[in-house]
Amino acid sequence: MDQQTIHKNKRSIAYINSVNKWWGADIIYDSFGLNSNYDIIILSFWLSQQGAFDAVKLYETIYQNLGTEQFGCSNSEVQKNILDLFHQKQKKLFIAAFGGTDFPTSQNPLDVANKLSDWIKSNPYIDGVDIDYEDNEAILNGTGVQWLIAFQQQIRFRLGNKYIITHAPQAPYFSKQYYQGGGYYNLHKQVGNSIDWYNIQFYNQGDSNTYDSFEKLFVCSGPPFLETSYREIIQINQIPIEKLVLGKPATKQDVYNTGYVNPYDLGKIIRYAEINLQFQVPAFFIWQLKSDSQGIFINSFFEGYNNIIKNDSQNSIQQYNTNNQDRSYQQQIYQNLTNPNSNKNIIALQTNQFNNQSNLCKLNNQTVFCDLHTQNKILSKIAYISQMKSWWGPTVIDSFGGNSLYDILIMNVWVSSGQGLDVLHAYQNIYNYLGTNQFGSNNQQVQQYLKQIFSKNSKKLLIRLFGSSEFPTSKNPSTVALSLVQYLNFLPFIDGVCIDYEDEHGIGTGKGATWLIDFTKTLKQNLTNRNLIIIYEAQASYFSRQSYPQGGYWLINSQIGNLIDFYDIQFKIQEMLNDHQCGQLNQLSIYKEIIQDCKIPQNKIIFKSNSQSAGQINPVQLGNQFKKTQKEQQQQIIFGYSVNQYQNDSSCPFLTQFLIGYNQ
Repeated sequence: MDQQTIHKNKRSIAYINSVNKWWGADIIYDSFGLNSNYDIIILSFWLSQQGAFDAVKLYETIYQNLGTEQFGCSNSEVQKNILDLFHQKQKKLFIAAFGGTDFPTSQNPLDVANKLSDWIKSNPYIDGVDIDYEDNEAILNGTGVQWLIAFQQQIRFRLGNKYIITHAPQAPYFSKQYYQGGGYYNLHKQVGNSIDWYNIQFYNQGDSNTYDSFEKLFVCSGPPFLETSYREIIQINQIPIEKLVLGKPATKQDVYNTGYVNPYDLGKIIRYAEINLQFQVPAFFIWQLKSDSQGIFINSFFEGYNNIIKNDSQNSIQQYNTNNQDRSYQQQIYQNLTNPNSNKNIIALQTNQFNNQSNLCKLNNQTVFCDLHTQNKILSKIAYISQMKSWWGPTVIDSFGGNSLYDILIMNVWVSSGQGLDVLHAYQNIYNYLGTNQFGSNNQQVQQYLKQIFSKNSKKLLIRLFGSSEFPTSKNPSTVALSLVQYLNFLPFIDGVCIDYEDEHGIGTGKGATWLIDFTKTLKQNLTNRNLIIIYEAQASYFSRQSYPQGGYWLINSQIGNLIDFYDIQFKIQEMLNDHQCGQLNQLSIYKEIIQDCKIPQNKIIFKSNSQSAGQINPVQLGNQFKKTQKEQQQQIIFGYSVNQYQNDSSCPFLTQFLIGYNQ
């Protein structure tokens, strides 16, 4: 493996505090690290009282410092173009908050989080924010952790999932024996799911904890800050290694006391640890880029990393096994470190495991394989929730389907007046329905708990819009879209929206298609979380050019198909099926017509059936028909299917019968 390949597999991060140049285009290329070999650049610092300072201040007022309009004519325009240049080079750009001289603990954590969020919204062209909280006294007495928990909850709420949020704790902060309140161990337990990773400072801790050897960095840190080596943080604090970035000073001049390691030796130590302890350090960072403007540190690091030779006969090291780590979770965290465009998952390709233990389920003592693989793809399973199974007590949690066999659960319903009704209203006010603090002490904490369940089981939770009794066409589409954006900002743990537009008159006249195009464009442009999934739930007939020449879904797809993740097509209305020459059991053949006539990729089409409704296809027949169609028409792969009422199939009899038919 050559050094270039190694570099791609090991992310590198550099902080910028002071810069070499404060004027001209060299600020972008050199001072901000665009031409450096580092993958992620973090500008320091935003301060709780003064706001932007040092390199962050330079970024805030960048236009005034360039002396040219080559990159734009305003601060905002220049910032946007800088971020575009970073992304073209597969890099990320962050800012850092607080630092070693800013102790915000005396201030209200919500106010500080709001102030920082407001700054980011005014300077939105960054990928993330790094929280460098170093109030040692507050961490020691426990008040710092409580402050950080409240701060982290608020800033994640305000920023949503659009921005990456990392923390940069000193390594000793993970010692729950030394710090009252458990230090970062307790912080991670409370809000770790909302923190993308930790940039850990393994330096400046005096002569006792030097973190300058394989043993002290990876095996046993020793006193006084016990249990703060990599192995101990993973094993004792239960923090996955994918969240643990190793930080070191670039030179001896960048450290106050101990912790400096020659970069060549550091590369060898990390590689040696990976070989013998069987885990992968996701990234490393340096303080600071100014000290490595020529790339000496990073090149020497990878040279040492690449030259280590495994020698089991001479080295006896206790093996540490991380097989209990959730590998899909590891992949998601590592993606944030490697992909500058961050992380929209392709949800229709996810594997669902029954009870998280086995791919097998039982129906009448017959074993059914639940993961439907066909030509290396997995059939996505979707269910709509229109009614709650339970409206009171802890069982309310189960009504949302986080532990079901379905991959995507969609809640009824948001309407154009800006309200959440039915199941969505219950989700919005979920704490009030539980009668217990078991899952959290307010709505957002319980919603976050639900999100953890869904993420653990590789599931998504979405909101359904409009429905068959809501006709929003008379309203301004941009106004409705902005109202939805505002609503979504208060529900940060939602994964997407499903647009169920059923205004027959609007589709017939062509106004509906125009309305939906404008609505979707405005929605996409203004979403705080640009990674939200957008599904169109459409009646199959709406795709017909012959029936809707003024503008059916064929027009919508041609105009904004790139903004739509997939279509969940309603084949469940009996009258509509009888109108089609293919007949009821052959209705799947119209997939071919939609793909060919409307130019919709087959991997964006989901088949909708109903779990319990007169006149619908028996689920065993339906599963058999899916398999038959896929065998007979090799180029016509059905990407997934959905049922309309999860409450009628919460124990999955429809799904399991479907699977029996599919596997016959």
